[in-house]
Amino acid sequence: MKQFILLMLVILTLSSAVLSASYHQLQQEAGWVVVFEEKFAPPSRMQFLKARKDWVDLWKVLHPRVPVFSWQNDDNSLFRIIPINRFASIDTLYRQMEQVADYSRARNREPEIKEPGHSSVSGFVMKWVPELSHNRGAEFDAYPQLPYTEWMFAFLISGHEQEAEQALERFRDYYIEKKLDYPWDTFRVLFGSDTPVIVGLFRAQSAAALHEKGRQIWAKHGHELEKLWEDVIRHTWKIENKTGWFNPSLSNVPAMSPDRQIVNSE
Repeated sequence: MKQFILLMLVILTLSSAVLSASYHQLQQEAGWVVVFEEKFAPPSRMQFLKARKDWVDLWKVLHPRVPVFSWQNDDNSLFRIIPINRFASIDTLYRQMEQVADYSRARNREPEIKEPGHSSVSGFVMKWVPELSHNRGAEFDAYPQLPYTEWMFAFLISGHEQEAEQALERFRDYYIEKKLDYPWDTFRVLFGSDTPVIVGLFRAQSAAALHEKGRQIWAKHGHELEKLWEDVIRHTWKIENKTGWFNPSLSNVPAMSPDRQIVNSE
């Protein structure tokens, strides 16, 4: 995890020289998140989850107002998502994680599993895109009361980003026009491997509830939706799906809305 934070700082430092004015404007918008993806070996599952529980318990003591949302996925991986509000916030996040690590070592509660092969970590930064999302609210919310989650990673053909997003917007507009109850959030990956990538996030009480709702919509609107979705996927070279569950025991959910409690770099 520390290696990813350091790598991200290097990337952002090198990128700062070529930031345009519009890019600086994007820095001031909310809806940015850092995503840590940790993969663990099935035999070490209990040890891994205990270490992450110790980590988040200490985080709640040291940084109670900084949210951490954790999803335990069905492919033996864990997503930990921390909202930020600008690039410089990553520097603050690094210092906060270093503080947790220092306190943990002092208490002999190392948050990272040292044994080789137990887990690996990678990460990326993504931004919520409201014009490609379909939900009832005007702002992104982690919706911890909807524990079941499906992630759709659409890996775009390089140079097709604009066409792909325009096609996805037409797909989303059909749901709005027909008032179809099937919410999702869309994110644009800003930094990470295999970019350009857009990510769809779908949540429900259970897999059965989500799939039944989708089945009913496609039974009535499938002909139109299939044509609109084909316009999206022809701009992709791969689509991957992950399924999992929100894990409150590995999360820190402040009393206030998470978009109000973002990592502050000041």
